[in-house]
Amino acid sequence: MSDYMFILHAHHPTPVQLSYLASCRQRREDWVKITRAFSISEPTESLWRRSQS
Repeated sequence: MSDYMFILHAHHPTPVQLSYLASCRQRREDWVKITRAFSISEPTESLWRRSQS
């Protein structure tokens, strides 16, 4: 046997921990928006349908 005891003390998240999680979530959402902006192509007029002037 050991002279030591293991104790796990669980608690509700602190305001600092919640703030950190919120900032991580915001950065992740911003990154998703940026990557979506690169993957969406803007519609362009076809060169074949362009009227000749």
